[in-house]
Amino acid sequence: MARIITAIEIFSDAIHGVEISVQRKQIEILRSINEPLRHDALTPDGLSLYFTEHHLSKEEVITSVPGDMLITRRVSVPF
Repeated sequence: MARIITAIEIFSDAIHGVEISVQRKQIEILRSINEPLRHDALTPDGLSLYFTEHHLSKEEVITSVPGDMLITRRVSVPF
């Protein structure tokens, strides 16, 4: 069964989304979405709206943002 992975990359002027299907050793780009960065895009509601508007999968998400827009926090995991 194929896994659907959503990748989101946030630039200073745009947000790019890509849905990728991964099955064993096969990788397929299902679709790519590019749109200008709205003023509210980096809020939880703005990102939720982006996913909803474009019907993106929320199961497995990979993100990338510019370093000057990021606050880093250490998270401990049980493994």
